[in-house]
Amino acid sequence: MEGTATGMSGFISALTGANGLSASTFYQVLTDMVPWLLIAIPVALGFYFIRKSIKGLGNKGKLRV
Repeated sequence: MEGTATGMSGFISALTGANGLSASTFYQVLTDMVPWLLIAIPVALGFYFIRKSIKGLGNKGKLRV
């Protein structure tokens, strides 16, 4: 593999090469992920608070919010 950069310089050149990561491809992937994140974050927080309230109900005999 002559002419191939190794180490950190090789990694950076692979990311920013002809088919690598650019600002437009990064933001395209990011904008594709936003709807999933807008759904996943509230669902995860809901599960967290439900588990926390059920755990409090079991330990204290009352619901803590």
